[in-house]
Amino acid sequence: MCSFIERTFMATSSDAHMATELGYLFILQDQVKEASLWYSKAMKLDESSVAALTGLGRLGRERGGRLAGGSQAG
Repeated sequence: MCSFIERTFMATSSDAHMATELGYLFILQDQVKEASLWYSKAMKLDESSVAALTGLGRLGRERGGRLAGGSQAG
């Protein structure tokens, strides 16, 4: 499904909202690296995008939680 949306984004590559939606879809699939790339693209297209900034924040929390969880094991 994401490849279809990625192709759609290529047709509308100046749409920050579409890039943000792609970031969210990758989060749902637990593909953090891809999500980060799309949220970053969205921020480059629209620096005032609250949705993209929120997505980047969500990624930061998830990464922090994973790191904290990993460091507590042992």
